[in-house]
Amino acid sequence: MKKSLKLIALLLVLVFSGSAWSANDAKKMTPQEVRQYVEKLKPDEYSCRVGYTNEVAERNLSLYTYSKISLEEYSKNQMGIMKHQQTCKKKGFR
Repeated sequence: MKKSLKLIALLLVLVFSGSAWSANDAKKMTPQEVRQYVEKLKPDEYSCRVGYTNEVAERNLSLYTYSKISLEEYSKNQMGIMKHQQTCKKKGFR
């Protein structure tokens, strides 16, 4: 009985920690990963949650601030995030 409870607890921890997207992941993103993330955004109930793109937007700004990406690349990424948010509002997910 104790083993099965421990196994269930372990599985729950693995599932929730594996599926959760943490801010630490965003802090380690390369400029290419930020761009790929923005390009792959699809409006759905999960990705349209308020605050879903905040960490990536912050990473995009920090990459620009530390001269890792150009102003054009920064603007393109921000526009992609903003278009995603506008689409979410139009589709009624927010």
